[in-house]
Amino acid sequence: MTRTRSRSIAPGFLIIEFISITLAVFLGFLLTEWRTSQAQAQQAEGALKAIATEVSFNERQFSTRTSYYKRVVAEFDSLQAAGTRVRIEDLREWRGAAPPLMRDASYKAALSTGALSHIPFETANALATAYAVQDYVQTLINSVMGNFMSPQAMDPETVQFTFNVFLDLEPEILGAFREVGTNHLHAFGYEASGAD
Repeated sequence: MTRTRSRSIAPGFLIIEFISITLAVFLGFLLTEWRTSQAQAQQAEGALKAIATEVSFNERQFSTRTSYYKRVVAEFDSLQAAGTRVRIEDLREWRGAAPPLMRDASYKAALSTGALSHIPFETANALATAYAVQDYVQTLINSVMGNFMSPQAMDPETVQFTFNVFLDLEPEILGAFREVGTNHLHAFGYEASGAD
């Protein structure tokens, strides 16, 4: 007759095996969390680089256009001071009423993908503020351009008034772009326009 001998496993061995399995599972969760965190950080960094480029472009666009508006308004003022009746075709500086063409695709993409949820709150808040100012400007542009579609709206007084509105808003708009660019996007490639 054959006897089966039962093997008894030492309790210490079971404890060590349990601890090693638990540790392996825990390390697996940590590694997965680290990979997810790294992917989110890369996504946020990519979004901030694209937004920095976009904010730099928007600032240059607005700065260039307001520089043009200043020249036209100065010419208006000069002709009016001389007592001349101003006509659009008499303005040497006149290049049309085309507004600044500002972009927001990178910011909207970052919002829709959730990339902005992985950046510091101060940066996200500054971006939201700058793009809210830009939305305000875009609303103004849409309104103005709608008015300029009619030839009667292109009278000198309307053009002068419209350009002055943009010039009055210039410090706040450029200030919003420069604040977010300098304080939050500089490390991601933001470049100030350098013009006022």
